[in-house]
Amino acid sequence: MNISQIANELGRDRKTIRKWLQRSEPAPYQRRVRRPSKLDSFKDYIRRV
Repeated sequence: MNISQIANELGRDRKTIRKWLQRSEPAPYQRRVRRPSKLDSFKDYIRRV
């Protein structure tokens, strides 16, 4: 199976698959940091209305 076929099957870009295959081991999971929303200061008001 070539890189294009793997990319099509997984729904990823060919460059992403190539990068994954070049690594000697899987990258550790990194949780994304949640940024505050622009609406955070208004959420109480929105819920009351």
